[in-house]
Amino acid sequence: MWRSKVYTKHFSILANYRVLDVGAHFGFFSIFAAQQSPGVKVVSYEPSTSTFEILRRNLEENLNQESSFAFNFGLSDTCEESIFYKPEGHDASGTLFKENIGHTPAPIIKERVKIEKANRIWDVFDSYDFVKLDCEGSELPILRCLGEQVKHFRYIVLEYHAHPEDIVRFLLSKSFSIVEMVPFEINSPWNAFSHLGMLYAKNDNFQALGS
Repeated sequence: MWRSKVYTKHFSILANYRVLDVGAHFGFFSIFAAQQSPGVKVVSYEPSTSTFEILRRNLEENLNQESSFAFNFGLSDTCEESIFYKPEGHDASGTLFKENIGHTPAPIIKERVKIEKANRIWDVFDSYDFVKLDCEGSELPILRCLGEQVKHFRYIVLEYHAHPEDIVRFLLSKSFSIVEMVPFEINSPWNAFSHLGMLYAKNDNFQALGS
């Protein structure tokens, strides 16, 4: 992922960008993004409590408080508590959708997590220049929840699950162009999830809003 610059292969993170990291995990991308250019600010969301503690420590040790904001809940189209499924051996990653794990002999770890509606992202900034979604199946619910407000995103880089056609149709209807779609190799040793791929989209009519 990192050697190939998967997240930034099409879109650079420039000075003063506002970056949204949904499914922040341990904060690797959040820290990477914040260090790309001066003045970058990153907003990170991670539902798993144990993973979030590592994320929080990593942000504190590598970034200043003015450049990063982290929240211990997931985003979707509902506000509720939910079960988060994590395959053993990949237990720092997880999904709200057990079927996305596919067939694995590893035991499944269950964790209860807090989910908020995706429009909570506007609590911090009212537009984002670079959006990374790595949320194991919640991509479309998040986008649909935001509705017309996704037009306040400049670039979107997301990991899709199963069939991405609905995501493509949605983004095309909101003034986005699809730059590239790349399927991942199924059953890679690092991949406990099924039918993955990356999607890159840019907003052809993006206009940044004030803070």
